[in-house]
Order: sequence, then C-alpha cells, then structure tokens
Amino acid sequence: MNKIDIKDIELTLKIDELINAIQTGSKIAIGIDGTICIDDIDPKMTLIFARTIDNIDSSATAKEQLTQLFGKEYKPLIGDTICIIKPLIAWQEVMKINKDRIFYEDHSTDGIEVFNDKRVEDIAFEAVVFDIDYRDIAEFIEENCEGDFIYYENEVQFSGFVIAKDNDKAYEQVKNFIQDQISHKIENAELDPEQFDDEEQTAYNIIFKA
Repeated sequence: MNKIDIKDIELTLKIDELINAIQTGSKIAIGIDGTICIDDIDPKMTLIFARTIDNIDSSATAKEQLTQLFGKEYKPLIGDTICIIKPLIAWQEVMKINKDRIFYEDHSTDGIEVFNDKRVEDIAFEAVVFDIDYRDIAEFIEENCEGDFIYYENEVQFSGFVIAKDNDKAYEQVKNFIQDQISHKIENAELDPEQFDDEEQTAYNIIFKA
C-alpha cells in the first residue's frame, strides 16, 4: 500500500487542462497523482479535490475561474501556464470528498472504530474474541493490500484514511490473515477448540465460513 503524508503532496497542474475541464464538464476531480477527471470519476481513485462545476463565470479570466473553482480551502498558486495546489491546507476537505471511498479511518484519539466494508467489519468484530484487534488488521492491510494510505501527522495528533484498490481482494486477504492467525494460535496451544465457550465458537464459525 502506498503510504503518503499529505504534507508531501504538491501538484503542478496545467491551466489549459483545468479551464477545459471547467468549460466542458459538470463535475471535476483531481486524483492524488494529479490526474484531472471530468464527470466520469473512478470510484476507487484517491482524490485531493472534487466539486460540481457551477456558478463559475466563463467570461472571467483563467486566474479568476481557477480562484472560483478551488475556493478558499485550497489557496492555489496560479501562474501563467501552471497552477500549484498543496492539499495539506485542505486536509479536512480531502477527507470529506473521499468519505464514500474510505475503507477505514484512523485517528490518534479514537483509533480505528469501524471497517467500512461490511464483510471485513463482520469478521474483524468476531476476531476480537481471539485477541486479534482492529489495529492488527489495519497494520496487515497497510503492509499487504493494494491502495493508498493518506495521513496527516504533527506532534500532537494523527489522522488518516485508507482507500483499497480492490475491496473484494482486500477482504479475501484480511479473511485469510484472520484465519491464519487463529490457526496459528491453535497450533501453538494458545487456543483449544474443545474448550471454546459459546462466544468463541460462534466467532470461529463466522470467521471460517466467511
């Protein structure tokens, strides 16, 4: 998984491409790699900017149109042919526009509260019974699954989110990881299936039938 500090992202965009997008599309989005999309936006792309194009004066200068497009959140640096944006200053907006794409969020205060893919959440919830917590699963995802982990960190706080490239594949990987962890515990006599209580037996059945 790509681990990206939002502070390190600086995108240099061509003004003529941005103006063309404004003039020809009803929606515009910019991916974390600088890709500009019009209307047909990949639901798995990690976005640093997105908005519906309205109330932009087509008779205004290019600089005025881009200022209207990006608004006060992004504070673009606009030259003659290029426009530079640093999404760090719009971190809350970046999290907002990716909300429906996020696999899970991570915060310094709350940690990982839920996996937004219901299949992963269902087995992760049961795995806690076997001392496999959400942090263990998140670390596995970040080290082994494809996608982007975008984060912001300073001396007092941390926040980030993950977008998986393929939710189905990520689910299968997580399921196999949890099953392997439980099997390892059984092999090492940390768990005894013959001694499972009702909660453990239910969790085991759900995880291995998932």
